[in-house]
Amino acid sequence: MRLEVLCEDRLGLTRELLDILASNSIDLRGIEIDTTGIIYLNCPDIDFETFRDLMAEIRRISGVKDVRKIQFMPSERHNTELVSLLTNLPYPVLSIDLKGAIDMANHAALKLLAKSEEEAIGQLISQLLPSFNFAKWIEGDITRQKQAIVVDGLDYTMEILPVYITGESNETVLASAVMSIHPTTHSVSTESLADSNTLGFEHFVGLSNRHKALMSQAKKLAMLDQPCLSKVRRVRVKRC
Repeated sequence: MRLEVLCEDRLGLTRELLDILASNSIDLRGIEIDTTGIIYLNCPDIDFETFRDLMAEIRRISGVKDVRKIQFMPSERHNTELVSLLTNLPYPVLSIDLKGAIDMANHAALKLLAKSEEEAIGQLISQLLPSFNFAKWIEGDITRQKQAIVVDGLDYTMEILPVYITGESNETVLASAVMSIHPTTHSVSTESLADSNTLGFEHFVGLSNRHKALMSQAKKLAMLDQPCLSKVRRVRVKRC
């Protein structure tokens, strides 16, 4: 069950919502807050009578304008779209954790590495692409870099960039790295590129693990130089 609560920006309102859920023994699986005045709740399904009473209780909260049942959380829809875009990009894209292990590889990357998803996930990038020294990169300045690499005797241009997550105190924490690989059509030298910024996602607020995963995926997509289409909306991904 997913609920959309239209409300005013009032201190303590979210706490009152959570108290109502707790008083009805309803578990909270996720919560997302839109700064325009919408709170999204993800809870287990309940019977009709309990649902009817719950909706009435929520509407009685001071500052709540309306509440309604919805089919999915915003992050669930956005996450599906972003993952679909990333997975189907025409060039290889890899997500690498801070230990140098692959935690995501799109179809093009799996084809280039001649690995299944099960074989690639968890593998150290240094084992699959020994021409790139990930340990040296992460122990250095951790800047966005471009480098020529060789895969199966063919020349490619590899670009790696750090992914930072902004914490509650606006401090940035290194979360992972994204690597994209393109066939080399001209001579490429190792170079440092401009680091990424907050990319416009700093106004999104959410506490669920799904929301955090969505923000991580969105930031990774925003740093790719590929026009992305989602339904009829066109998003131009810019190099930061």
